[in-house]
Amino acid sequence: MRKWMAVLTIILWIVAGVKQVWEQKAAEPVSVAEAFSREELPEIQSKVRYSGSCEKYLEEDGRKELLCSLAKEMHIENFPQTVTERRDNGSVTTAVIEGKEGKTTFTYLAVGTWLYDTLISPRCYVIVELETEGHMEAAVFYRNKLEEAASKLGLSGSAGLELKGSRPGKDTLEDYGNTAKTLFSQVGAKEVSSWKTESLYRIYGYSPRLGSAVYRGEEAMNISFAAEYDSIAGMTRYRIGVPSLEE
Repeated sequence: MRKWMAVLTIILWIVAGVKQVWEQKAAEPVSVAEAFSREELPEIQSKVRYSGSCEKYLEEDGRKELLCSLAKEMHIENFPQTVTERRDNGSVTTAVIEGKEGKTTFTYLAVGTWLYDTLISPRCYVIVELETEGHMEAAVFYRNKLEEAASKLGLSGSAGLELKGSRPGKDTLEDYGNTAKTLFSQVGAKEVSSWKTESLYRIYGYSPRLGSAVYRGEEAMNISFAAEYDSIAGMTRYRIGVPSLEE
């Protein structure tokens, strides 16, 4: 249990931007986290999700140009063909890039009301999701790069980081609580709200060190913790989200 808590603690150091000394040598915490995760938690996954609004309604060629420009700003080459689908409440254009290190999905979404072939008063959004297996250093880089690139291209939104880890066996509610307490203390986070049962364990918190926040009701939060037992796989699953988790 202590090893697992140490791994998750170091992961949060990545987000907080803290540096740590390892074997008397200065090292980026992400490198330490990757070393620990490969040894202790081979199933650690990273996910970055950007969601932002776009002021302009674009046709298919313009959508591809925008998404391709966003990919280039992220140093992603060989942009694939886009696919556009018409839906009852608008249209969506997507492009998926799959590689050895993970998958990236680019989406342009237009929501409105169709009048024959014209979309009336469309609201437009850009969503980018990047998933990797254990490559937390890349995930942190792309989270920061995504926000920078999107702002440069005139989009208004933010990117979040979610880390997932599993370990064999069934942890107790006390284990969940101790892990969350350790993680929150490392980034100076205070609990805002929670739901603590075996079937649903969630804690939402806020730390001034972690930047911008989202809101649950009137409460500001920028870190989320979740834990659950997967009885089929016989594994305990942990998730950490900055600023939030996908429910």
